Amino acid sequence: MYEAYSSLVDDVDRAASTARRCWDQSPNSFVRAGCELRFGWDFAVAEALFATRVGVELASDLVGALLNLIETAQWAEDAVSGARDFINAEKTLIIRAAPPAQAAGQLPAEERSGRPADTPPAAPGIRAPNPQPPEAPAAHGLVSHYDCVNDNSDIGRYVPAGRYWENDFVARGATVTGGWVLIGAADDGADHRARVGIYTGTGRARPLAEIELSARGYDGESFEFPKPITVDPGQRLWVAVSGIGDFTAYDNQSGCFIARVNGYE
Repeated sequence: MYEAYSSLVDDVDRAASTARRCWDQSPNSFVRAGCELRFGWDFAVAEALFATRVGVELASDLVGALLNLIETAQWAEDAVSGARDFINAEKTLIIRAAPPAQAAGQLPAEERSGRPADTPPAAPGIRAPNPQPPEAPAAHGLVSHYDCVNDNSDIGRYVPAGRYWENDFVARGATVTGGWVLIGAADDGADHRARVGIYTGTGRARPLAEIELSARGYDGESFEFPKPITVDPGQRLWVAVSGIGDFTAYDNQSGCFIARVNGYE
């Protein structure tokens, strides 16, 4: 348990130090706003990791108080002890246990289907307003097998390495060529690689094609398979994004994973 608090203190302190350096070196208010967004994301990741380790979630309005406690501590041991006492106070916790960590490929059925669980997202995303997939080119026979539109609801699902997020759909044509997925991560040089694939079974079973890409920013990522995938019209398929590094995937309010899968009749 001590290690969980110590890791939280280290992560928050590191995020604050990075934000201060970014702010000091920023030439204008636009760049400084980006620094604040970066800090918000880094804190959200630290909070999510802490919740996974100890089984409780921090109340979001306590960021400033916790950060001040860590920064004013004279010794690292004092910071950890202070954070522990502060967090253990009942008023600083959401009265809800954090969802237990799931083994890779063992998400609850409602999550594997892309529908939101009863618990809040593990790490809320920060991104540019309402990114949308690029328009599909006008071509004879082109179809969208799956198209979950972005309603800008910002329902983020943190996907660490070894985990995945998926949604099923029904093929509307005979080939799948590629598409677009709304995943995001800070462009910070860390490993935010994802594997996007089309599968014939849930849980990434029986892959038809997979391709690797990296999440850079929060506008989503397009993908195209090296060659078209042959499918049967009416066949039930799954699109999934798997964590090689980590990133956030987004659902809309209807519960579907925001993405598009393109192909031909």
